[in-house]
Amino acid sequence: LCDFGACRNIDYKDAAEGVWNLDLEDIEKDSGSIVRKKRKVKGESGSTKHVFASGSVLYSKLRPYLNKVVIADEDGVCSSEILPLNFLGFSNEYAQLVLMEPDFVKYAKGCSYGVKMPRLGIDDGKRWLVAVPPLAEQRRIVAVFRTYTANAL
Repeated sequence: LCDFGACRNIDYKDAAEGVWNLDLEDIEKDSGSIVRKKRKVKGESGSTKHVFASGSVLYSKLRPYLNKVVIADEDGVCSSEILPLNFLGFSNEYAQLVLMEPDFVKYAKGCSYGVKMPRLGIDDGKRWLVAVPPLAEQRRIVAVFRTYTANAL
């Protein structure tokens, strides 16, 4: 479904000026929403980043109980604590729902290592079993979920 943990890296100093630079604090917990978009400014340096493309599902492996998962609406770079995931035969919106659903969050929390900064390991992320309905059914599930959450607000 996806190569969980396979990432293309870039030294931040080599990233283009103006590129979207996503950090963990830019993702709202439990909502799947971006709270702000920072851009790289000329001369700015920093740590190695993962490169992602528009449409990638961005999953925060650090403190998985915070449930930070978004779909990129443009290309960018992100913290190495965020995994850009690209799915085959799997709707990105459905993948986001699967990664945010309570059973996966509970699983990720239970598998996490590290006391102060727990994170989900790559091998454990690869082990999660996922029901894969046909694409049309995935889209229906996402639509029903969106209707339900819109009405709940």
